[in-house]
Amino acid sequence: MKRFGVAVILVVAVIVVCVIALALLILPSFVAERSAVPFQSMEVSFEDDSGVATIRSDAFRVAFEGQSFGSSKRSGNYVVDGRYGFRLFAGPETVHGDIGGGVAYDYSQRRRLLTFRYQGHELTYSHALKQLIIDGREYSTAEGQVQLLLGNGEVERVDK
Repeated sequence: MKRFGVAVILVVAVIVVCVIALALLILPSFVAERSAVPFQSMEVSFEDDSGVATIRSDAFRVAFEGQSFGSSKRSGNYVVDGRYGFRLFAGPETVHGDIGGGVAYDYSQRRRLLTFRYQGHELTYSHALKQLIIDGREYSTAEGQVQLLLGNGEVERVDK
C-alpha cells in the first residue's frame, strides 16, 4: 500500500512539472502576441505616375500597368505597425476602409500588417519585417524603396 501512495505522489509530481514546463513554453508567445506595440504611421499616395495608377510610400512604389486613377489624387497617413496591449474589452482587431478609386485597405493589429487591394491585387506591408508581399510574392524593403510594375499578371522589379 505504501508503494501505491508513493507511485501516486510521483505521478502527480511529474504531471505538475509537465504542466509548469508547458506553461513556461507557451506563456512567452502568448504574452508577445498580446503585448502593446507603439503605433507608427506612414504616408501613402494613390495617383497616376506618367498615366499609370501608382501606390507610393517611402518603402515601396507599385505601378499598375494599364490602370489609371484619373485626375484624382489621394494620400494619407496609414498605420503600418502597432497594436494595443491586452484589454478586458478589446477594440476591433482589424480596421477597414475604402480609399476610393477602387482601392480598399485594412490594418491588422494582431498580425501588424497593412493591406491594400486594387484591381484584384493584394499588397501587404509589414513594417516590422521590412517586407512587401504582392499576390503572394515577397520583396524586402530593408535596403530602401522597392519599385514594382504589375502588368499582364506579372510583377516586374524596376528599381534595379
